[in-house]
Amino acid sequence: MNKAQRVVLILSCLLLVYCCVWIPWHVRLRYPSGAYERVGYGWVWAGPYRSTPIVYNPPIKSSNGLEILGEVDLRSSWVDLNAEPDLRLMILRFVAATALAGFVFLVAGLWKSATRSL
Repeated sequence: MNKAQRVVLILSCLLLVYCCVWIPWHVRLRYPSGAYERVGYGWVWAGPYRSTPIVYNPPIKSSNGLEILGEVDLRSSWVDLNAEPDLRLMILRFVAATALAGFVFLVAGLWKSATRSL
């Protein structure tokens, strides 16, 4: 193993560590069954960042005693708000990173052997 291949090996290890700590997140939908919605990327220890927080709008009392309700978000009944790591996307990222690193590792070996023969 030459110096270029060692550098590629170290960089590929760092890339895999990056893939392990900066992960994609998703929430499962209650309807349709088995579906999910991606909510973005986040650190493994912090979870995803939600840009729009859920806000409670209390009903407004009118002068005649009736309550005026705010608009209801219909998605709140079919979305589970607990995010999970998206394992399928993580596996795809690991495979892509490993394939890229393997290709560069082989090219670095061929490049070094081609420069020695000249």
